[in-house]
Amino acid sequence: MDGYDDLPGVADLLAWLYQHQDEVVGIQASTFSCPLARWLSEVNGVPYVVVSGAYKRADVAGFLSLPSWAVQFVSEIDQLLDREVTGNEAINVLAVVLAPEADR
Repeated sequence: MDGYDDLPGVADLLAWLYQHQDEVVGIQASTFSCPLARWLSEVNGVPYVVVSGAYKRADVAGFLSLPSWAVQFVSEIDQLLDREVTGNEAINVLAVVLAPEADR
């Protein structure tokens, strides 16, 4: 199922990360607590789940596909060691994801 009705844009995620840059914004490889899931939960006011390129409200059955930037962001975060992730760390990961291919 495709759709991004409740998924704000990457600029919104970046703004949220800057607001929380010195705080823990998630736990890598955690479906309910990865940075993307925490952000979606906070901005939408209900718990979200993020898994393998898809997301959904925790109280809804069907998953929606994530846009490519979000899939790459989650993948990069999940490659970190099993630990909490700060806003600054997530900003750095997002910068790599958004950088043109030649700059990586």
